Amino acid sequence: MSRWIFIIDTNQYAGNFEREMCAYITGHVGECDVGEELAGCLKKETGLNPGTFFKNILQVPDEHGCHRPVEIQPNPNWFNDGHGNEWKITDNDVEKQLKKYVKSVTDYWTPIIKQKKGYIPKLQAGEKISNWTVESVHREIAEHKEAIEKAERLKTVKRYPACNSVGIWFKSEPNREQIELMKDRAKKFKTGRHSKQPEIEGFRLVREKTTTFVTQVL
Repeated sequence: MSRWIFIIDTNQYAGNFEREMCAYITGHVGECDVGEELAGCLKKETGLNPGTFFKNILQVPDEHGCHRPVEIQPNPNWFNDGHGNEWKITDNDVEKQLKKYVKSVTDYWTPIIKQKKGYIPKLQAGEKISNWTVESVHREIAEHKEAIEKAERLKTVKRYPACNSVGIWFKSEPNREQIELMKDRAKKFKTGRHSKQPEIEGFRLVREKTTTFVTQVL
């Protein structure tokens, strides 16, 4: 069995806009209804009926069981350092990457350390704070400081997939007319609720083929 993913590669984390982009491009939304306000744009702007023109759209369940016609996909032109910073795979400025990574780690843990330090005098005074003890607070603070020190000791950042792409699911291969329309509308899409507009870097069509094995018990 095969299914297809029409992928729109961008330069930003696609989780901020993938459902709205799909709704604008195809007129289809998932069970979550995110992007519903944009779903009518296809018919309004082109006269096309989403249910007819894009009748081969596929609704796929996400990790929570919510069926959606779209999901974020890794963009092979980018990587993520594991702390929200994204870089072009061609960017080899290790010093710049490490500096930004260390700052991100430090900015993340510093307020948490400060908060937990505030627990100590209260616990020493006999106040109950959830299941915390003075010893467990000190232990956690030490672990958080070690996370910062570990980041400072790195020689290079790790490279994880950067999900900067929007993937629209199809149960059959989209035809040329559908593809060209999606490409055109992707370029016209405006995020609306996000000030920074994602740049379209390119398009891909991926065929996902699954094989089912049937075991007969004799």
